[in-house]
Amino acid sequence: EFERILGYSLERGNPYRYTGQPPKLDTIAEVLKIDIRALASTKEEKGAIHGFSRKYLEQKCQDLADKKEWSTFIDVLALIIYGIVIFPNLDNFVDFAAINVFLAFNKHKQNPVPAVLADIYYSMHMRHEKKGGTILCCVPVLYTWFVSHMFKKGYHVGVKSNREWAQSITSLTEDTISWYYSEQGVEEVICRCGDFPNVPLRGTKGCINYNPMVALRQLGYPMLDKPDDKSLEAFVLHNTGIVDPPMLRRISRAWESIIRKGKVLGCRGCSTKEPYQQWVKKRVQEIKLPFHSAPSNDQEMPEPILVANEEIEELKASLLKSEEEKKELQARLEKVSQENDNLRSENTCKKMEASSELRNYIDYQQKIYNDLKDETIYWEERFMVLLEQLKNQEIYKELEDKGKHWKDCFSKLAMLAN
Repeated sequence: EFERILGYSLERGNPYRYTGQPPKLDTIAEVLKIDIRALASTKEEKGAIHGFSRKYLEQKCQDLADKKEWSTFIDVLALIIYGIVIFPNLDNFVDFAAINVFLAFNKHKQNPVPAVLADIYYSMHMRHEKKGGTILCCVPVLYTWFVSHMFKKGYHVGVKSNREWAQSITSLTEDTISWYYSEQGVEEVICRCGDFPNVPLRGTKGCINYNPMVALRQLGYPMLDKPDDKSLEAFVLHNTGIVDPPMLRRISRAWESIIRKGKVLGCRGCSTKEPYQQWVKKRVQEIKLPFHSAPSNDQEMPEPILVANEEIEELKASLLKSEEEKKELQARLEKVSQENDNLRSENTCKKMEASSELRNYIDYQQKIYNDLKDETIYWEERFMVLLEQLKNQEIYKELEDKGKHWKDCFSKLAMLAN
C-alpha cells in the first residue's frame, strides 16, 4: 500500500540498510556541492542529535536557484523534504538519520519505502507504550492510507474538528471500511523475510516488524482463520539497533530472501470467517480495550435495597409509559403521513382531471377553428368563381349591345344603298 501511495515500487531497489554509522560530512558536501569547511561550520548539535537547520538548507536552495544550478537545487530540496516531511524528528531541523536515508537513495538507490513504514510503526508503537504523545513520522502518508480505508473512493474529505474525527472513527464498522480497491493490482504479498516469521523493518528511529498476515484484507485476500502465533511474534530495537549489530546484520540478510505468496492465500476477496472473527474479538478484549472492573465490596453496598427496587419499578413504569407514548406518536405520525399521501394523491388526480378537461376543450375549439377555416376557404374559392362568372357575363352583355348597335348601323347603310 505504501508503495502505491509513495509511487515507488520495492522492485526499484533494495530496502534502506542502516550501517550503524552517521553520514560523513565529505559525502554530504559532495552531493550538495558545498565546501566541506563551510558545511562543517553550519552543522548543529541539539543534544545527541546532529544535523542542519531548515533555514540554512532553504537559503542554499535559493542560492542555487539564483545561479540556475537546477541539478544540485533538486538534491538540496529533496534533502529538506526527507528531513522535514518524510523522516521528521525536531522542528525545522534535518538530522543525520534522515540524511542517511537520503544518501542511501541518492548514492546507492536503496528504497526508502520500508523505512517510511518502519518509522510509522515504531512511532505509533512508542506512543502506545507511553500512553500518548506526538507521532513523529511521515504524517501525510499515514493520513492518505487512513482515509483511503475510512472513506469510499471519490469521497471529499473536508476539514474536520477533533470531535468530528472521533465520531467518524467510532462509527466505523467492518462493512463501512474500504478494505481493498481492485485497481491496486496486488497479486503477491510479502509474507516474511529470511528466517523471520514476518517482515523486519529498519527506520531512522529503530527497528520493528510488520505482520502481513493480519493485513491480508487490505491486500485483497480473505481472512479465513486466526493468524499463526509464530507469525505474530514481535520485536523492537530502539535507537536503530546500534546496540545490537548482529540483529542489524540478520535483518539485512533477511531482505535478501523475500518470501511472497499469492493464490495460496485463497480466492480474491475481503471476506472473513468465524475463527478469525473470534480471534479479533479476543484480541480486542486483551489488548485494545484493557478495561478492568473494580472488585465489589459487599460491606459498602447501601442497605435500603427496597428503596432501590422501588426506584427501579418507577423507572420501568416510566419507560413503559414512554414506549406507549412513542408508539402512539408513531401511529399518529403514520396516520398524518398517510393522510398527506392521500391528499397529495387526490390533488394529483384533480390536477390530472382538470388538465384532461382543458385538453378536451382546447381540442374542441381547435376542431371548430379548423372547420371554420375550411369553410372560409371554400366560400373564398366559391366567391372567386362567381366573381369570374359575373365578369364574363358583363363582357358578353357589352359585346351583345355593341353587336346590336353595329347591326343597326349596317342595316341603315344597306337601305341607303338600295
